[in-house]
Amino acid sequence: MKYKNILRNVLFWIGICFVLWLIVHSWQDIQENLRSVNWPLFCLSVVAAVVGNVIASAIFWNLLLKHNVDVGYQKTIRLFFTAQIAKYIPGKIWMIAHQVSSIQKEGAAVGVVMANVELMIILVAINLLMSVALLLFYSNIFFAVTILLAGVFVVWLLVKFDLLALALKMFPRFKNNGEEGKSSTGMAFGFLGVASCYAGLIISYILSYTLMLHSVFGFSIRESAIYIASLALAWVAGLAAFIVPGGIGVREALFMAIAGTMGQGVDVGALAAIAVISRVWLIAQDFVGIGLAQLWVKKAP
Repeated sequence: MKYKNILRNVLFWIGICFVLWLIVHSWQDIQENLRSVNWPLFCLSVVAAVVGNVIASAIFWNLLLKHNVDVGYQKTIRLFFTAQIAKYIPGKIWMIAHQVSSIQKEGAAVGVVMANVELMIILVAINLLMSVALLLFYSNIFFAVTILLAGVFVVWLLVKFDLLALALKMFPRFKNNGEEGKSSTGMAFGFLGVASCYAGLIISYILSYTLMLHSVFGFSIRESAIYIASLALAWVAGLAAFIVPGGIGVREALFMAIAGTMGQGVDVGALAAIAVISRVWLIAQDFVGIGLAQLWVKKAP
C-alpha cells in the first residue's frame, strides 16, 4: 500500500509537470486565444456544462435508490458535486470515501460504490456513442442519428442493470445473511426519465464544448465536432490511468494524440492550447458546481 501511495503521488506530479510543460510550450497560442476570448459565451459554456453535471447527478440519485441508498435528491446533488474536487487528491478512492462518510446509513458503502461504478459505465457508453456519432455526422448523418437513438436503449439497459446482483451471483460467499435482495428497491425514473437524462447529457455536453471552443478559439460547429469527439475519447481512454488523480496530464496527452490523427492540420502548439484550456475549463466547472450545490442545498438535512 505504501508503494502504491508513492506511485500515485509520483504520477500525480508527473501529470502536473506535463500540464505545466504544455502551458509553456503553447504559451504563445494560449495568450493569443485568451486576448480574444468571448467571456460571456465562455461563462455560458460553463453554465451549460454544470447543467449536464446536474443531469448526471440525477442519474446517480437513481442508481443510489436502486441500491437501497435513499438520501434525497438535494443531498445527492451536494454529494455528487462536492466529491468532484476529491478526484484531484492522489488516491482514487477519496471521491467515493467522501460520499460514504457523508451518508450515515448502515450498509450504504456498498450501494455508493456500486452506484459510482455503474455511473462510470453509463458515462463511458454515452461518451463513446456521442464520439462516434459526431465523427460520422458530416459523412453519414443517418448512421449518426441511428447511433444516438440506439444509445437511449443502451443507457436504459445499463441503468436497469444491477451490478451488485451480478457480483453476488458470481461470488456467493459475499452474501450477507440472505439480505442481498435489499440491493435493489426500485428507481425514481422510468424509461422516459432515463431517455430524457440521456438526451439532456448529450445536448449539454455538445453545447457546452461547442460554446467553449467557439468562445476561445473561434471554431465553427463543424470544426468543434472533431475536437469534442477527440476530447470525449481521450476522457474514456484516460480512465485506464485510474491511478493518476483526475487523469491530469494523461487525458491531455491522449487528446493531442487522437486529435492529431484527425487530419485537421492544426500544429502541436494549438492542440496543446486546446488541451490546457479545456482542463482549466473542467476545473472551473467543478468549482462552480460545488458553489451552486452548496447554495442550493444549504438548508437540506
